[in-house]
Amino acid sequence: MILRVAAVHAGNIAAVARQVPASTPFSRKFASRAAGRIALLRRPLSDRARKQQQPTSSLDAAAGQARTLRTVVVTSLGGVLGLSYFYGRTTDDGNEKVWVGSRSPYSLDRAYSAGPCCACIGSGIIATLVAKVAPASVALVQIPGGLHELMAVPLTILLAFRFQGSYDRWWGSRREIEAVATSVIGIALCAANSSDSNAARVKALRLYTSMREEGPLVPLNYKEQAKVADQHTCFLRMLSLLDVFCSITDTALMCGEHPHASNEPSHWPSMGEFLSREDSRRLGAAADPLLWSLDAMMECIHTGQQLGMYSSELSSEMFAQVNGLHLSLRQCEMVVKQSSPAPFVVHMRTMLLAYCFTYPLSIIGSVPAFLLLPCQVMVSFSLLGIEFCSREMEHPFGNDASDVPCRRIMSEARVAISRVRDRHT
Repeated sequence: MILRVAAVHAGNIAAVARQVPASTPFSRKFASRAAGRIALLRRPLSDRARKQQQPTSSLDAAAGQARTLRTVVVTSLGGVLGLSYFYGRTTDDGNEKVWVGSRSPYSLDRAYSAGPCCACIGSGIIATLVAKVAPASVALVQIPGGLHELMAVPLTILLAFRFQGSYDRWWGSRREIEAVATSVIGIALCAANSSDSNAARVKALRLYTSMREEGPLVPLNYKEQAKVADQHTCFLRMLSLLDVFCSITDTALMCGEHPHASNEPSHWPSMGEFLSREDSRRLGAAADPLLWSLDAMMECIHTGQQLGMYSSELSSEMFAQVNGLHLSLRQCEMVVKQSSPAPFVVHMRTMLLAYCFTYPLSIIGSVPAFLLLPCQVMVSFSLLGIEFCSREMEHPFGNDASDVPCRRIMSEARVAISRVRDRHT
């Protein structure tokens, strides 16, 4: 049927060519084109089909070469990464080890949330299927790329502000908890090395002393013995209160949770192990153990001043250190109890999820179908990862390995207090 229609069409062209005068340039040009079309239409069908198959085979060969090239490139890149990883694992250089350890790009211990990640990967899979199955309908689902370019500017500012704020919260908390431990040890040292509460005064309970430079040795009288005993008791009470304060600080900041195994100290005594029976009763009856411990420490400083243990200047300094303990701990409690402003976080996360979720639809048609999903994974992993890390740093106290090691820091302070007690008793 097709050959019959072509023959009729060729006959019509020939008839028209004969009617046109041959003297004009147009007629000669028209006649030559008509003769070429007639010859093409009269050529056997098998000959024309053979000519049409040649471009198809060329395209197939080019596609095969492209696939081979992609395979070689991907394999080569993977081999380069594998060699660098092997070198980092086998070398003894610490600067190389950090690139293959638990804090390296190869680490699987990452901050992530499965919900938004799965949503973004799903949108990438859908865009890939559309580009593969219905390439002619890509324009129906495509989003203008300029929209994402406009969203990228405010989103970048919000992410940078969010990350910096969370980073400052983490390091600020780390500094404050270190200031608490430092102040606790400082107060213990002040209590132990004051002029009237040193080891010599404590040992005077068991030794004799001379009441004058020359003469017989006589024991201390009853009042002096009672005074030394009260000083010693006050000194031990101060150390026990500092020890309890460290334990209360850990409970308040960790909210009763146990730390990560890497942040767990080797020895953590129970709360109130060194408290007297009376102080243990008061601590159990206190509505706010933290406030009670601070109040008891100030009471102990005032008692030591009355007993002549501390001078006015030293007492003033110790009062200031106790107030510093309270200030630093309140700063840490504020971080535990107060999250970032909800309107800011909600708006930033909404823009971030909308950007990552619709990103494949902005590049569909301009990127090969096989690259849609990798591009979506890379972009979503980069941007969502910033928010996941910010969320982790926003809450620095907890049971993660990267959290502030509150219990380990307080344990070091308690060990220092115990050493001061052993040295001066």
